[in-house]
Amino acid sequence: MTEWIWTERRMNRISQLYSIQLHRNFELLSFLSEYLKFRNDTITLENNYLAGVSIAEETAKIAEITNTMIMSLL
Repeated sequence: MTEWIWTERRMNRISQLYSIQLHRNFELLSFLSEYLKFRNDTITLENNYLAGVSIAEETAKIAEITNTMIMSLL
């Protein structure tokens, strides 16, 4: 009987430890999920910035070519 009580207590403690670990894993997964969302947003912003820079550079080139063409006509 004493062994049964000891085994039951041991099983309860193991169950508690698994529950605690499961909770920690859930918190870690939640944190990682939020981090990945943040990282994705950051990458999107970086890509949008780079695309904006690229468009600005292309616009500047077109303006330069147009300027050169106008000057050659004068």
